[in-house]
Amino acid sequence: MTVEYTAPLDRTWARLRAALEILAESSSPLTAGQVWPMVVERFPLNDYEQEVTTGKQNRGRKYWQWQSLLVSRAGWLDKTRSEWRITDAGRAALATYDDLVAMREEATRLYKEWEATRADSGRRAWLVRPDSGGAGLVQRWRDEGFVSLAGTHLGEIESGADLTTVKAAIDSGYQHLDYAQKRALADAYHAFVSRMGNDDIVLTVVGDAISVGVLTGDLVFDPSADAARLRRAAEWLDTAPRPVDELPAPLPALLDQQGTVVDLTGALEVLAEMIGQATTTDAYLEPSTPVHTTTVVPRLPAASPELSAKLHMDEPWLQELIDVLQERHQVVLYGPPGTGKTFVAQAIARHIADRDAVRLVQFHSSYTYEDFFEGFRPVANGGFELKDGPLRELSSAASLAPERPFVLIVDEMNRGNLPKIFGELYFLLEYRDASIRLQYSPTSAFNLPRNLFVIGTMNTADRSIAALDAAIRRRFAFVELHPDEPPVRDVLANWLAANHKDTDERAALLAALNEAIGEEDRDFKIGPSYLMKPHVEAPGGIERVWRHDLLPLLEDHYYGRLHRDQVHARFGLPALRQRLANSTAEPAPAEEPAEQ
Repeated sequence: MTVEYTAPLDRTWARLRAALEILAESSSPLTAGQVWPMVVERFPLNDYEQEVTTGKQNRGRKYWQWQSLLVSRAGWLDKTRSEWRITDAGRAALATYDDLVAMREEATRLYKEWEATRADSGRRAWLVRPDSGGAGLVQRWRDEGFVSLAGTHLGEIESGADLTTVKAAIDSGYQHLDYAQKRALADAYHAFVSRMGNDDIVLTVVGDAISVGVLTGDLVFDPSADAARLRRAAEWLDTAPRPVDELPAPLPALLDQQGTVVDLTGALEVLAEMIGQATTTDAYLEPSTPVHTTTVVPRLPAASPELSAKLHMDEPWLQELIDVLQERHQVVLYGPPGTGKTFVAQAIARHIADRDAVRLVQFHSSYTYEDFFEGFRPVANGGFELKDGPLRELSSAASLAPERPFVLIVDEMNRGNLPKIFGELYFLLEYRDASIRLQYSPTSAFNLPRNLFVIGTMNTADRSIAALDAAIRRRFAFVELHPDEPPVRDVLANWLAANHKDTDERAALLAALNEAIGEEDRDFKIGPSYLMKPHVEAPGGIERVWRHDLLPLLEDHYYGRLHRDQVHARFGLPALRQRLANSTAEPAPAEEPAEQ
Protein backbone atom coordinates (compact mmCIF):
# COMPACT_ATOMS: atom_id res chain seq x y z
CA MET A 1 0.00 0.00 0.00
CA THR A 2 1.33 3.44 -0.96
CA VAL A 3 1.33 5.96 1.86
CA GLU A 4 0.05 9.43 0.93
CA TYR A 5 2.36 12.20 2.14
CA THR A 6 1.15 15.81 2.04
CA ALA A 7 3.83 17.89 3.81
CA PRO A 8 6.57 19.05 1.37
CA LEU A 9 9.41 17.75 3.54
CA ASP A 10 7.70 14.37 3.99
CA ARG A 11 7.16 14.06 0.24
CA THR A 12 10.81 14.90 -0.41
CA TRP A 13 11.97 12.31 2.11
CA ALA A 14 9.64 9.69 0.69
CA ARG A 15 11.46 10.18 -2.61
CA LEU A 16 14.86 10.01 -0.90
CA ARG A 17 13.93 6.69 0.68
CA ALA A 18 12.71 5.51 -2.71
CA ALA A 19 16.05 6.52 -4.22
CA LEU A 20 17.90 4.42 -1.65
CA GLU A 21 15.60 1.48 -2.38
CA ILE A 22 16.18 1.84 -6.13
CA LEU A 23 19.95 1.94 -5.64
CA ALA A 24 19.77 -1.08 -3.32
CA GLU A 25 17.87 -3.01 -6.01
CA SER A 26 20.28 -1.99 -8.78
CA SER A 27 23.27 -4.18 -9.58
CA SER A 28 25.35 -1.15 -10.62
CA PRO A 29 25.66 2.54 -9.72
CA LEU A 30 23.20 5.00 -11.27
CA THR A 31 23.34 8.69 -12.04
CA ALA A 32 20.95 11.13 -10.41
CA GLY A 33 19.33 11.60 -13.80
CA GLN A 34 18.63 7.86 -14.00
CA VAL A 35 17.30 7.60 -10.46
CA TRP A 36 14.94 10.59 -10.62
CA PRO A 37 12.41 9.27 -13.21
CA MET A 38 12.08 6.01 -11.27
CA VAL A 39 11.51 7.96 -8.05
CA VAL A 40 8.80 10.12 -9.66
CA GLU A 41 7.11 6.99 -10.98
CA ARG A 42 6.70 5.81 -7.39
CA PHE A 43 5.82 9.25 -5.99
CA PRO A 44 4.43 11.55 -8.71
CA LEU A 45 4.87 15.32 -8.39
CA ASN A 46 1.95 17.53 -7.44
CA ASP A 47 1.25 20.85 -9.15
CA TYR A 48 3.35 22.83 -6.67
CA GLU A 49 6.35 20.52 -7.09
CA GLN A 50 6.13 20.66 -10.88
CA GLU A 51 6.64 24.43 -10.95
CA VAL A 52 10.03 25.59 -12.21
CA THR A 53 11.49 28.03 -9.66
CA THR A 54 15.00 28.78 -10.92
CA GLY A 55 16.66 27.31 -13.96
CA LYS A 56 15.30 24.29 -15.80
CA GLN A 57 14.60 22.01 -12.85
CA ASN A 58 11.24 21.85 -11.14
CA ARG A 59 10.77 22.48 -7.46
CA GLY A 60 10.39 18.81 -6.53
CA ARG A 61 13.66 17.83 -8.21
CA LYS A 62 15.55 20.69 -6.56
CA TYR A 63 14.27 19.81 -3.08
CA TRP A 64 15.11 16.15 -3.59
CA GLN A 65 18.58 16.88 -4.98
CA TRP A 66 19.41 19.26 -2.15
CA GLN A 67 18.21 16.97 0.63
CA SER A 68 20.25 14.15 -0.88
CA LEU A 69 23.24 16.09 0.45
CA LEU A 70 22.05 15.34 3.99
CA VAL A 71 21.67 11.63 3.15
CA SER A 72 25.20 11.65 1.75
CA ARG A 73 26.62 13.34 4.88
CA ALA A 74 24.80 10.78 7.01
CA GLY A 75 26.92 8.14 5.27
CA TRP A 76 24.04 6.39 3.51
CA LEU A 77 24.75 7.55 -0.03
CA ASP A 78 28.01 7.81 -1.98
CA LYS A 79 27.69 10.64 -4.48
CA THR A 80 31.23 11.96 -4.64
CA ARG A 81 31.32 11.15 -8.36
CA SER A 82 28.70 11.57 -11.06
CA GLU A 83 27.23 8.18 -10.10
CA TRP A 84 25.23 7.40 -6.97
CA ARG A 85 25.80 4.30 -4.84
CA ILE A 86 24.06 3.15 -1.69
CA THR A 87 26.45 2.35 1.16
CA ASP A 88 26.26 -0.47 3.68
CA ALA A 89 25.09 2.09 6.24
CA GLY A 90 22.34 3.11 3.81
CA ARG A 91 21.16 -0.49 3.46
CA ALA A 92 21.13 -0.79 7.26
CA ALA A 93 19.08 2.41 7.52
CA LEU A 94 16.48 1.02 5.10
CA ALA A 95 16.21 -2.11 7.21
CA THR A 96 16.08 -0.24 10.52
CA TYR A 97 13.78 2.72 9.88
CA ASP A 98 10.32 1.92 8.57
CA ASP A 99 9.01 5.24 9.87
CA LEU A 100 9.92 8.13 7.57
CA VAL A 101 10.14 10.71 10.38
CA ALA A 102 12.47 8.50 12.43
CA MET A 103 14.65 7.97 9.38
CA ARG A 104 14.86 11.71 8.72
CA GLU A 105 15.65 12.47 12.37
CA GLU A 106 18.47 9.92 12.38
CA ALA A 107 19.91 11.34 9.16
CA THR A 108 19.73 14.83 10.66
CA ARG A 109 21.54 13.67 13.79
CA LEU A 110 24.29 12.05 11.73
CA TYR A 111 24.56 15.17 9.58
CA LYS A 112 25.06 17.37 12.63
CA GLU A 113 27.76 15.02 13.90
CA TRP A 114 29.47 15.24 10.53
CA GLU A 115 29.10 19.03 10.50
CA ALA A 116 30.78 19.36 13.91
CA THR A 117 33.64 17.09 12.83
CA ARG A 118 34.04 18.83 9.48
CA ALA A 119 34.19 22.28 11.10
CA ASP A 120 37.30 21.19 13.00
CA SER A 121 39.06 19.57 10.05
CA GLY A 122 39.92 22.49 7.80
CA ARG A 123 36.63 23.20 6.07
CA ARG A 124 36.71 26.48 4.16
CA ALA A 125 34.30 28.82 2.42
CA TRP A 126 34.78 30.52 -0.94
CA LEU A 127 33.34 33.27 -3.08
CA VAL A 128 33.57 32.46 -6.80
CA ARG A 129 32.61 35.19 -9.24
CA PRO A 130 31.39 34.34 -12.76
CA ASP A 131 33.76 36.79 -14.48
CA SER A 132 32.55 37.64 -17.98
CA GLY A 133 29.89 34.91 -17.84
CA GLY A 134 27.71 37.04 -15.57
CA ALA A 135 24.23 36.02 -14.49
CA GLY A 136 23.88 33.56 -17.36
CA LEU A 137 26.84 31.50 -16.17
CA VAL A 138 25.58 31.52 -12.59
CA GLN A 139 22.26 30.19 -13.86
CA ARG A 140 24.15 27.33 -15.56
CA TRP A 141 25.97 26.61 -12.31
CA ARG A 142 22.67 26.31 -10.47
CA ASP A 143 20.89 24.35 -13.19
CA GLU A 144 23.68 21.87 -13.89
CA GLY A 145 25.16 21.64 -10.38
CA PHE A 146 28.72 22.92 -10.72
CA VAL A 147 30.98 25.94 -10.28
CA SER A 148 33.74 26.84 -12.69
CA LEU A 149 36.54 29.08 -13.89
CA ALA A 150 36.97 29.87 -17.57
CA GLY A 151 40.56 28.66 -18.08
CA THR A 152 40.31 29.78 -21.72
CA HIS A 153 44.07 29.94 -22.32
CA LEU A 154 45.10 27.51 -19.62
CA GLY A 155 46.54 24.07 -20.17
CA GLU A 156 45.51 21.17 -17.96
CA ILE A 157 46.57 21.58 -14.33
CA GLU A 158 46.45 18.72 -11.86
CA SER A 159 44.59 19.10 -8.60
CA GLY A 160 47.00 19.99 -5.80
CA ALA A 161 49.43 21.90 -8.03
CA ASP A 162 51.51 24.39 -6.08
CA LEU A 163 51.41 28.13 -6.68
CA THR A 164 54.67 28.11 -8.65
CA THR A 165 53.27 25.57 -11.12
CA VAL A 166 50.05 27.53 -11.51
CA LYS A 167 51.98 30.77 -12.07
CA ALA A 168 54.06 29.10 -14.78
CA ALA A 169 50.89 27.92 -16.54
CA ILE A 170 49.39 31.41 -16.31
CA ASP A 171 52.57 33.03 -17.65
CA SER A 172 52.56 30.62 -20.59
CA GLY A 173 48.89 30.89 -21.52
CA TYR A 174 48.17 34.53 -20.69
CA GLN A 175 51.15 36.37 -22.15
CA HIS A 176 48.84 39.17 -23.30
CA LEU A 177 48.12 40.21 -19.68
CA ASP A 178 50.26 42.49 -17.51
CA TYR A 179 51.98 41.24 -14.36
CA ALA A 180 49.23 42.40 -11.98
CA GLN A 181 46.54 40.61 -13.99
CA LYS A 182 48.65 37.45 -14.14
CA ARG A 183 49.24 37.52 -10.40
CA ALA A 184 45.51 37.88 -9.69
CA LEU A 185 44.71 35.01 -12.07
CA ALA A 186 47.37 32.79 -10.50
CA ASP A 187 45.98 33.36 -7.01
CA ALA A 188 42.42 32.60 -8.18
CA TYR A 189 43.32 29.45 -10.13
CA HIS A 190 45.58 28.13 -7.38
CA ALA A 191 42.76 28.47 -4.86
CA PHE A 192 40.29 26.75 -7.19
CA VAL A 193 42.66 23.94 -8.21
CA SER A 194 44.49 23.18 -4.99
CA ARG A 195 42.93 24.82 -1.95
CA MET A 196 39.26 23.99 -2.45
CA GLY A 197 37.95 20.62 -1.37
CA ASN A 198 34.82 18.54 -1.14
CA ASP A 199 32.31 19.82 1.43
CA ASP A 200 33.69 23.36 1.30
CA ILE A 201 30.99 26.02 1.12
CA VAL A 202 30.78 28.07 -2.08
CA LEU A 203 28.98 31.36 -2.62
CA THR A 204 28.49 33.59 -5.64
CA VAL A 205 26.98 37.03 -6.07
CA VAL A 206 25.26 38.59 -9.06
CA GLY A 207 24.19 42.13 -8.27
CA ASP A 208 22.59 41.85 -4.85
CA ALA A 209 21.51 38.23 -5.25
CA ILE A 210 23.59 35.58 -3.50
CA SER A 211 23.62 31.84 -4.10
CA VAL A 212 25.11 29.42 -1.58
CA GLY A 213 26.08 25.81 -2.09
CA VAL A 214 28.44 22.99 -1.13
CA LEU A 215 31.22 21.50 -3.25
CA THR A 216 30.55 17.82 -3.89
CA GLY A 217 33.11 16.78 -6.50
CA ASP A 218 36.79 16.81 -7.34
CA LEU A 219 38.43 19.08 -9.90
CA VAL A 220 37.51 18.31 -13.52
CA PHE A 221 39.35 19.76 -16.53
CA ASP A 222 37.23 19.84 -19.70
CA PRO A 223 39.09 21.45 -22.63
CA SER A 224 35.97 21.29 -24.80
CA ALA A 225 33.80 23.32 -22.41
CA ASP A 226 33.05 26.87 -23.40
CA ALA A 227 34.14 29.40 -20.74
CA ALA A 228 34.00 26.73 -18.02
CA ARG A 229 36.97 24.43 -18.51
CA LEU A 230 37.83 24.05 -14.82
CA ARG A 231 34.88 22.67 -12.85
CA ARG A 232 33.86 21.34 -9.49
CA ALA A 233 30.48 19.73 -8.82
CA ALA A 234 28.32 21.71 -6.39
CA GLU A 235 24.90 21.42 -4.77
CA TRP A 236 23.31 24.89 -4.77
CA LEU A 237 20.84 25.89 -2.07
CA ASP A 238 17.53 26.93 -3.58
CA THR A 239 16.69 30.09 -1.63
CA ALA A 240 15.32 33.47 -2.56
CA PRO A 241 17.92 36.14 -3.41
CA ARG A 242 19.09 38.11 -0.38
CA PRO A 243 20.45 41.67 -0.54
CA VAL A 244 24.10 41.74 0.41
CA ASP A 245 23.64 44.56 2.93
CA GLU A 246 21.09 42.44 4.84
CA LEU A 247 23.49 39.53 5.30
CA PRO A 248 24.92 38.94 8.77
CA ALA A 249 28.42 40.22 9.55
CA PRO A 250 31.14 39.63 8.55
CA LEU A 251 29.79 38.55 5.15
CA PRO A 252 29.08 42.02 3.66
CA ALA A 253 32.61 43.20 4.44
CA LEU A 254 34.22 40.04 3.04
CA LEU A 255 32.17 40.25 -0.15
CA ASP A 256 33.74 43.64 -0.87
CA GLN A 257 37.05 41.93 -1.56
CA GLN A 258 38.18 41.91 -5.16
CA GLY A 259 39.12 38.80 -7.08
CA THR A 260 37.55 35.93 -8.98
CA VAL A 261 38.06 33.52 -6.07
CA VAL A 262 38.00 34.93 -2.54
CA ASP A 263 38.52 33.05 0.72
CA LEU A 264 35.41 33.56 2.89
CA THR A 265 36.46 31.24 5.70
CA GLY A 266 36.18 34.19 8.08
CA ALA A 267 32.40 33.85 7.62
CA LEU A 268 32.39 30.03 7.73
CA GLU A 269 30.26 29.85 10.86
CA VAL A 270 27.58 32.12 9.38
CA LEU A 271 27.53 30.27 6.05
CA ALA A 272 27.52 26.86 7.74
CA GLU A 273 24.50 27.94 9.76
CA MET A 274 22.71 28.95 6.56
CA ILE A 275 23.56 25.60 4.96
CA GLY A 276 22.69 23.67 8.12
CA GLN A 277 19.28 25.29 8.51
CA ALA A 278 18.39 24.58 4.91
CA THR A 279 19.61 20.98 5.10
CA THR A 280 18.13 19.91 8.42
CA THR A 281 14.81 21.77 8.39
CA ASP A 282 12.06 22.55 5.94
CA ALA A 283 12.97 26.27 5.86
CA TYR A 284 14.33 25.78 2.35
CA LEU A 285 10.90 24.74 1.13
CA GLU A 286 9.63 28.32 1.22
CA PRO A 287 11.83 30.40 -1.11
CA SER A 288 10.21 33.62 0.08
CA THR A 289 11.43 33.05 3.64
CA PRO A 290 15.10 33.95 4.16
CA VAL A 291 17.32 31.92 6.43
CA HIS A 292 17.85 34.01 9.54
CA THR A 293 21.39 34.28 10.81
CA THR A 294 22.63 37.19 12.88
CA THR A 295 25.89 38.31 14.38
CA VAL A 296 25.23 39.92 17.74
CA VAL A 297 27.59 42.42 19.33
CA PRO A 298 28.42 41.00 22.76
CA ARG A 299 26.38 42.63 25.50
CA LEU A 300 28.67 44.49 27.87
CA PRO A 301 28.31 43.75 31.59
CA ALA A 302 26.36 46.33 33.57
CA ALA A 303 28.07 48.62 36.07
CA SER A 304 28.27 47.02 39.49
CA PRO A 305 28.50 48.27 43.09
CA GLU A 306 32.05 46.88 43.16
CA LEU A 307 33.05 48.98 40.15
CA SER A 308 31.43 52.03 41.71
CA ALA A 309 33.31 51.46 44.98
CA LYS A 310 36.61 50.95 43.16
CA LEU A 311 36.31 54.21 41.22
CA HIS A 312 34.42 56.16 43.93
CA MET A 313 31.95 57.19 41.25
CA ASP A 314 28.18 56.87 41.12
CA GLU A 315 26.93 53.64 39.56
CA PRO A 316 24.35 55.37 37.25
CA TRP A 317 27.09 57.52 35.69
CA LEU A 318 29.27 54.47 35.09
CA GLN A 319 26.32 52.62 33.55
CA GLU A 320 25.71 55.50 31.16
CA LEU A 321 29.36 55.37 30.10
CA ILE A 322 29.08 51.63 29.42
CA ASP A 323 25.83 52.18 27.50
CA VAL A 324 27.48 54.82 25.30
CA LEU A 325 30.39 52.46 24.63
CA GLN A 326 27.95 49.67 23.74
CA GLU A 327 26.12 51.90 21.26
CA ARG A 328 29.01 53.82 19.72
CA HIS A 329 31.95 51.37 20.06
CA GLN A 330 34.36 54.32 20.45
CA VAL A 331 34.48 56.70 23.41
CA VAL A 332 36.92 59.44 24.43
CA LEU A 333 37.30 60.42 28.08
CA TYR A 334 38.56 64.01 28.15
CA GLY A 335 39.34 66.50 30.86
CA PRO A 336 42.05 68.39 32.78
CA PRO A 337 45.05 66.61 34.32
CA GLY A 338 44.52 64.40 37.34
CA THR A 339 40.86 63.57 36.69
CA GLY A 340 41.52 59.82 36.44
CA LYS A 341 40.86 59.37 32.72
CA THR A 342 43.35 56.54 32.21
CA PHE A 343 42.44 54.89 35.52
CA VAL A 344 38.73 54.95 34.64
CA ALA A 345 39.44 53.67 31.11
CA GLN A 346 41.41 50.72 32.46
CA ALA A 347 38.83 49.92 35.12
CA ILE A 348 35.96 49.99 32.62
CA ALA A 349 37.95 47.89 30.14
CA ARG A 350 38.72 45.21 32.71
CA HIS A 351 35.13 45.26 33.92
CA ILE A 352 33.68 44.55 30.47
CA ALA A 353 36.46 42.34 29.05
CA ASP A 354 38.90 39.68 30.19
CA ARG A 355 42.40 40.85 31.04
CA ASP A 356 43.88 39.16 27.97
CA ALA A 357 41.38 41.04 25.79
CA VAL A 358 42.56 44.52 26.85
CA ARG A 359 45.45 46.39 25.24
CA LEU A 360 46.78 49.88 26.04
CA VAL A 361 48.82 52.08 23.71
CA GLN A 362 49.95 55.67 24.19
CA PHE A 363 50.11 58.16 21.35
CA HIS A 364 52.89 60.73 21.06
CA SER A 365 54.26 63.10 18.46
CA SER A 366 56.38 60.47 16.67
CA TYR A 367 53.73 57.71 16.74
CA THR A 368 52.65 56.60 13.25
CA TYR A 369 50.25 54.37 11.32
CA GLU A 370 53.07 51.86 11.02
CA ASP A 371 53.38 51.72 14.82
CA PHE A 372 49.64 51.56 15.42
CA PHE A 373 48.37 49.24 12.70
CA GLU A 374 51.01 47.66 10.46
CA GLY A 375 54.27 48.54 8.81
CA PHE A 376 57.57 47.18 7.59
CA ARG A 377 60.26 46.49 10.18
CA PRO A 378 63.90 45.49 9.68
CA VAL A 379 64.78 41.85 10.30
CA ALA A 380 68.02 40.10 11.22
CA ASN A 381 68.97 39.20 7.63
CA GLY A 382 68.96 42.85 6.59
CA GLY A 383 65.59 42.86 4.85
CA PHE A 384 62.19 44.13 5.92
CA GLU A 385 59.11 42.29 7.11
CA LEU A 386 55.51 43.46 7.47
CA LYS A 387 54.68 43.49 11.19
CA ASP A 388 51.32 43.90 12.89
CA GLY A 389 50.75 46.77 15.28
CA PRO A 390 48.57 46.63 18.40
CA LEU A 391 45.31 47.47 16.61
CA ARG A 392 45.75 44.75 14.00
CA GLU A 393 46.82 42.19 16.60
CA LEU A 394 43.80 42.92 18.79
CA SER A 395 41.48 42.93 15.76
CA SER A 396 42.73 39.48 14.76
CA ALA A 397 42.10 38.14 18.25
CA ALA A 398 38.63 39.72 18.35
CA SER A 399 37.62 38.25 15.00
CA LEU A 400 38.45 34.75 16.28
CA ALA A 401 36.24 35.17 19.37
CA PRO A 402 33.21 37.23 18.27
CA GLU A 403 31.29 36.41 21.44
CA ARG A 404 33.90 38.15 23.65
CA PRO A 405 34.40 41.92 24.00
CA PHE A 406 37.90 43.27 23.33
CA VAL A 407 39.05 46.75 24.35
CA LEU A 408 41.82 48.94 22.98
CA ILE A 409 42.76 51.87 25.24
CA VAL A 410 44.44 54.78 23.45
CA ASP A 411 46.03 56.95 26.12
CA GLU A 412 46.98 60.60 25.49
CA MET A 413 45.15 60.36 22.19
CA ASN A 414 45.40 64.03 21.25
CA ARG A 415 49.19 64.08 21.57
CA GLY A 416 49.48 62.16 18.29
CA ASN A 417 48.85 63.24 14.72
CA LEU A 418 45.49 61.49 14.47
CA PRO A 419 44.93 61.64 10.68
CA LYS A 420 48.45 60.29 10.15
CA ILE A 421 48.04 57.50 12.71
CA PHE A 422 44.56 56.32 11.72
CA GLY A 423 44.88 56.81 7.97
CA GLU A 424 42.21 54.88 6.07
CA LEU A 425 41.02 53.32 9.35
CA TYR A 426 38.87 56.42 9.92
CA PHE A 427 36.35 54.83 7.57
CA LEU A 428 36.16 51.58 9.54
CA LEU A 429 35.60 53.37 12.84
CA GLU A 430 32.30 54.58 11.42
CA TYR A 431 31.37 51.59 9.24
CA ARG A 432 32.16 48.41 11.16
CA ASP A 433 30.40 46.14 8.64
CA ALA A 434 32.43 47.45 5.70
CA SER A 435 35.95 46.55 4.63
CA ILE A 436 38.81 48.42 3.00
CA ARG A 437 42.06 47.69 1.22
CA LEU A 438 45.04 48.57 3.36
CA GLN A 439 48.02 50.55 2.15
CA TYR A 440 50.47 47.79 3.11
CA SER A 441 48.11 44.84 2.41
CA PRO A 442 46.27 45.85 -0.77
CA THR A 443 45.38 42.30 -1.81
CA SER A 444 43.18 41.55 1.20
CA ALA A 445 40.22 43.33 2.73
CA PHE A 446 40.16 44.31 6.39
CA ASN A 447 37.31 45.24 8.71
CA LEU A 448 37.16 46.16 12.38
CA PRO A 449 35.28 43.48 14.33
CA ARG A 450 32.10 44.67 16.01
CA ASN A 451 33.27 43.19 19.31
CA LEU A 452 36.30 45.51 19.43
CA PHE A 453 35.72 48.62 21.54
CA VAL A 454 38.02 51.65 21.72
CA ILE A 455 38.43 53.95 24.74
CA GLY A 456 40.59 57.01 24.21
CA THR A 457 41.78 59.59 26.73
CA MET A 458 42.55 63.25 26.04
CA ASN A 459 44.12 65.83 28.33
CA THR A 460 42.53 69.21 27.68
CA ALA A 461 45.51 70.97 29.24
CA ASP A 462 47.65 69.72 26.34
CA ARG A 463 45.24 70.56 23.56
CA SER A 464 41.61 71.58 23.45
CA ILE A 465 39.25 69.08 21.85
CA ALA A 466 37.85 72.00 19.84
CA ALA A 467 41.04 71.81 17.75
CA LEU A 468 40.53 68.14 16.91
CA ASP A 469 40.01 66.83 13.41
CA ALA A 470 36.27 66.93 12.68
CA ALA A 471 36.46 63.37 11.32
CA ILE A 472 37.69 61.98 14.64
CA ARG A 473 35.12 63.99 16.60
CA ARG A 474 32.33 62.48 14.51
CA ARG A 475 33.51 58.92 15.07
CA PHE A 476 33.92 59.03 18.85
CA ALA A 477 31.49 59.82 21.64
CA PHE A 478 33.07 62.34 24.03
CA VAL A 479 32.58 62.02 27.79
CA GLU A 480 33.95 64.78 30.02
CA LEU A 481 35.72 64.17 33.32
CA HIS A 482 36.00 67.59 34.99
CA PRO A 483 36.86 68.56 38.59
CA ASP A 484 33.81 70.84 38.86
CA GLU A 485 31.31 68.27 37.57
CA PRO A 486 30.12 64.94 38.93
CA PRO A 487 31.36 62.31 39.20
CA VAL A 488 34.92 63.72 39.41
CA ARG A 489 33.84 66.55 41.71
CA ASP A 490 32.95 64.06 44.45
CA VAL A 491 35.69 61.46 43.92
CA LEU A 492 38.17 62.82 46.47
CA ALA A 493 35.53 63.31 49.17
CA ASN A 494 34.15 59.80 48.51
CA TRP A 495 37.65 58.33 48.66
CA LEU A 496 38.45 60.10 51.93
CA ALA A 497 35.17 58.94 53.45
CA ALA A 498 35.79 55.35 52.32
CA ASN A 499 39.20 55.49 54.00
CA HIS A 500 37.79 57.08 57.18
CA LYS A 501 39.54 60.41 56.65
CA ASP A 502 36.50 62.67 56.94
CA THR A 503 38.45 65.46 58.66
CA ASP A 504 41.22 65.51 56.03
CA GLU A 505 41.79 68.93 54.43
CA ARG A 506 42.60 67.67 50.92
CA ALA A 507 39.11 67.95 49.43
CA ALA A 508 38.74 71.51 50.69
CA LEU A 509 42.21 72.48 49.42
CA LEU A 510 41.48 71.10 45.96
CA ALA A 511 38.17 72.94 45.77
CA ALA A 512 39.88 76.17 46.82
CA LEU A 513 42.63 75.70 44.22
CA ASN A 514 40.15 75.19 41.38
CA GLU A 515 38.09 78.15 42.53
CA ALA A 516 41.24 80.29 42.38
CA ILE A 517 42.00 79.07 38.85
CA GLY A 518 38.55 80.24 37.75
CA GLU A 519 36.26 79.57 34.82
CA GLU A 520 38.40 81.39 32.27
CA ASP A 521 40.95 78.58 32.64
CA ARG A 522 38.43 75.77 33.01
CA ASP A 523 40.49 73.27 30.99
CA PHE A 524 43.43 73.72 33.36
CA LYS A 525 41.73 72.97 36.64
CA ILE A 526 43.25 70.19 38.70
CA GLY A 527 41.82 66.71 39.23
CA PRO A 528 41.81 64.75 42.50
CA SER A 529 44.31 62.01 41.60
CA TYR A 530 47.31 64.15 42.64
CA LEU A 531 46.05 64.00 46.23
CA MET A 532 45.09 60.32 46.31
CA LYS A 533 48.56 58.79 46.12
CA PRO A 534 50.10 56.95 49.09
CA HIS A 535 53.05 59.33 49.55
CA VAL A 536 50.65 62.21 50.27
CA GLU A 537 49.96 60.54 53.63
CA ALA A 538 53.59 60.97 54.74
CA PRO A 539 54.60 63.99 56.85
CA GLY A 540 55.03 66.93 54.48
CA GLY A 541 53.42 64.92 51.66
CA ILE A 542 50.83 67.53 50.71
CA GLU A 543 53.47 70.26 50.68
CA ARG A 544 55.68 68.21 48.36
CA VAL A 545 52.78 67.58 45.95
CA TRP A 546 52.14 71.31 45.79
CA ARG A 547 55.80 72.19 45.44
CA HIS A 548 56.83 69.57 42.87
CA ASP A 549 53.62 68.76 40.96
CA LEU A 550 50.96 71.42 41.07
CA LEU A 551 52.87 74.72 41.21
CA PRO A 552 55.24 73.80 38.31
CA LEU A 553 52.16 72.83 36.28
CA LEU A 554 50.51 76.18 37.01
CA GLU A 555 53.73 78.13 36.40
CA ASP A 556 53.89 76.60 32.94
CA HIS A 557 50.25 77.38 32.21
CA TYR A 558 50.42 80.99 33.39
CA TYR A 559 53.78 81.68 31.76
CA GLY A 560 53.64 85.16 30.24
CA ARG A 561 50.59 86.14 32.28
CA LEU A 562 51.78 85.78 35.88
CA HIS A 563 55.24 85.91 37.37
CA ARG A 564 56.40 82.93 39.41
CA ASP A 565 55.90 84.84 42.66
CA GLN A 566 52.37 85.74 41.62
CA VAL A 567 51.57 82.08 40.88
CA HIS A 568 52.83 81.04 44.32
CA ALA A 569 51.01 83.89 46.04
CA ARG A 570 47.73 82.99 44.34
CA PHE A 571 47.86 79.18 44.26
CA GLY A 572 50.41 78.28 46.92
CA LEU A 573 49.42 76.09 49.86
CA PRO A 574 49.74 78.86 52.51
CA ALA A 575 47.54 81.18 50.46
CA LEU A 576 44.85 78.54 49.98
CA ARG A 577 44.88 77.54 53.65
CA GLN A 578 44.55 81.17 54.64
CA ARG A 579 41.64 81.58 52.25
CA LEU A 580 39.92 78.55 53.75
CA ALA A 581 40.54 79.84 57.26
CA ASN A 582 39.03 83.21 56.36
CA SER A 583 35.98 81.59 54.78
CA THR A 584 35.29 79.47 57.87
CA ALA A 585 35.91 82.21 60.44
CA GLU A 586 32.77 83.36 62.23
CA PRO A 587 31.63 86.81 61.13
CA ALA A 588 32.10 89.61 63.70
CA PRO A 589 28.91 90.58 65.57
CA ALA A 590 27.13 93.63 64.23
CA GLU A 591 27.67 96.85 66.28
CA GLU A 592 24.78 98.21 68.31
CA PRO A 593 23.47 101.45 66.85
CA ALA A 594 24.47 104.48 68.95
CA GLU A 595 21.74 106.05 71.05
CA GLN A 596 20.60 109.44 69.90
